[in-house]
Amino acid sequence: MRPKSIVLFDYLYLTALLLGIVGGVLNWQATSAMLANNPAIEAMGTGIVYGILVGSIVFGLGINLLLWYFISRRVSNGARWIWVLLLVFGMPGTIRTFLGSTGVVVLPVAGRAILIINLLLQIAAAVMLFRADARAWFASGGEAVDSDAFN
Repeated sequence: MRPKSIVLFDYLYLTALLLGIVGGVLNWQATSAMLANNPAIEAMGTGIVYGILVGSIVFGLGINLLLWYFISRRVSNGARWIWVLLLVFGMPGTIRTFLGSTGVVVLPVAGRAILIINLLLQIAAAVMLFRADARAWFASGGEAVDSDAFN
């Protein structure tokens, strides 16, 4: 049985993932305009812009689902750390994008709101991975952990 912290991690992580897809849809225009303004990409045509957008969404979703699977189902401590490091290294860019200080793309208000809510959900999910019951679960290789013992 998985500990409460890992179950909460699942909810937070998968909610952030779904919210990220919604954000991708809401930010589609701003992101495609940013890509279209790149002379190298613009020369390739509109189809390439959409291909890059769709490809990046699918690739990102695939990587995130793999990391979730290895963290939550395969009890991979390595996947846990890879995801946390990706989150930490991605935070400055996310915050710059939220503030509109990238100089590249300015997101609509709804897109910015989703971006910051998504970041907060991911931070909360990361915290769940380091609570006592989750640490014990990872240390035991996924053996059942009595979550009540940590309250």
